[in-house]
Amino acid sequence: MANFPVASLTDLPQDHLPVAVQLVLANSVNQALTPDQWLLLFRNADAFGGPINPYRIPPDAAGLWRVFADFEAYGGAVGLAACCVYGGDPYAPQEHKLKRGVDIVVGTPGRIKDHIERRNLDLTYLQFRVLDEADEMLRMGFVDDVELILGKVEDPKKVQTLLFSATLPSWVQTIAARFLKQDKKTIDLVGNDKMKASNSVRHIALPCSKQAMSRLIPDIISLYSSGGSTIIFTETKDQASELSGLLPGARALHGDIQQSQREITLAGFRKGKFSTLVATNVAARGLDINDVQLIIQTPVAVTPLMQCTIMHGE
Repeated sequence: MANFPVASLTDLPQDHLPVAVQLVLANSVNQALTPDQWLLLFRNADAFGGPINPYRIPPDAAGLWRVFADFEAYGGAVGLAACCVYGGDPYAPQEHKLKRGVDIVVGTPGRIKDHIERRNLDLTYLQFRVLDEADEMLRMGFVDDVELILGKVEDPKKVQTLLFSATLPSWVQTIAARFLKQDKKTIDLVGNDKMKASNSVRHIALPCSKQAMSRLIPDIISLYSSGGSTIIFTETKDQASELSGLLPGARALHGDIQQSQREITLAGFRKGKFSTLVATNVAARGLDINDVQLIIQTPVAVTPLMQCTIMHGE
């Protein structure tokens, strides 16, 4: 397996690896699935071109492409074909790939539902399904879509289901009871000491009016970033665009920006082409960026979606 993109493995959380039954995972930081979790899905998947083996559902296109890139790398190395389906992208290319035959489908709830209703997706021989950020799907209004998709599997005993959620609201518990096996395992990483914030992170609260924010932030960056990378989280897309325009060399990342441009922006930030990224929640789902020296949150309220980036800072 010379082409497999993993040369060696570091220490991995072992809580979920041995679980060969249904799984509900409470993950306080909504971190992305790791290579060990991909391998869990790949181990019994048959390659290529038959009915769908695994499918994974993130809540939106922001997380979709990070997931799909991993599936292409890890799945492709073992001969598994993947397909990415999401709203805003033309149906025809997606339909062509699905009808040609794939092993893995990564998609948003609305578009997966559409392909099921168009008879492009056959879940008869489905082996694995992963529901990611289930609480976010509830918040974004995907309840009906998710329940329709999960209900298309007649016998949940024949399908391994992994459900990931930063919190466990009543709806998440309800779908777990309805669509997962009775002997499902629930693993809570929220109380796990390994998931706590790094002791080296320093937290500072600075009272500031909205009007003074654009004048204060450059001074904060100069004082606390140590010349390294900075991520600023804003409440709205307009705030992200406005603030990025006021900061020299900064770039914005939010839902109104085309996915292709978002990928270019993130790649540039990772490579150090610019040092300040101003983002809304679209970028807060576990950004995998090393050596971020400073994170600024405006306003102060921090959602579970931002915690992965904030908690693991150095």
